[in-house]
Amino acid sequence: MAQIQTLPQPYPQPTLATLVTTLATTLVTTLVLTAMPAPSRAEAIVDGLAATPTAQKTLTMGTAADYPPFQFKLENSDQIQGFEIDLANAIAAKLGLAITLTDMNFEALIPALQANQIDLAMTGMTPTPERERLVNFSQPYFNARPAIVTPRGNRLAEPGDFAGKTIGVQTGTIHEAQMVTLAQTIADMQVSAFATVTAMMGALQAGEIDAAILEETVANLYAAGNTALRVTPMLGEAQEPIAIAFPLGSAHVAGFNRVLQEMAANGALDRLIKKWFEQQ
Repeated sequence: MAQIQTLPQPYPQPTLATLVTTLATTLVTTLVLTAMPAPSRAEAIVDGLAATPTAQKTLTMGTAADYPPFQFKLENSDQIQGFEIDLANAIAAKLGLAITLTDMNFEALIPALQANQIDLAMTGMTPTPERERLVNFSQPYFNARPAIVTPRGNRLAEPGDFAGKTIGVQTGTIHEAQMVTLAQTIADMQVSAFATVTAMMGALQAGEIDAAILEETVANLYAAGNTALRVTPMLGEAQEPIAIAFPLGSAHVAGFNRVLQEMAANGALDRLIKKWFEQQ
């Protein structure tokens, strides 16, 4: 019988103060969460999902657990929680699958998918033409917005303000590609890439970079309670759709898409988004 991995219930919602403390101390590690009991096959049949490929009962999901509220660890805990963790578990439950988590740097996720070391990746990843040549994506399930984090007295608001500045980005992200391209047209703009968001935010607070680029909600959580930091939505930038990444030719894309469509139609996806984003 397939097993479904779920979070303990009831699971307490973290406070912003807890997240800020956690993000200042967390180093990225590798872990695998233990699978929990699954619903019966009869429940899957009732849901009309019996045709979903289930030869592989447990899927390994890669993630980068320093990107709240998408995924993160609480202080003194290796347990990963967040919006994308809840979403992955909800989809797996519908498909009669279990999910185990592997925490790694963002830049390692696509190579791990290509090497079939993981079965899927969920970590705020935006499909791009370059990535779509390397992996398959599900339909989008969230629209992100980029933001600029700066010291409080620094009012950078748009790319034109980056002349003579050093801008921090996370290695392998869409923001790194955007800033590297932008630096070719902005005088004396420098781009500094970091393996983790935690390291990037540490460099910002140490004065090693002038600004950091990341998703707006994530930026707000890192800056919460820190009066020295300022978050500004990046003017002129479009929303960035986020989707699940799979190895090329994965048999699981269709099943995940079907459940995402169901969750969008019945309101379950909106409820998860409200749970993790509207409280911030």
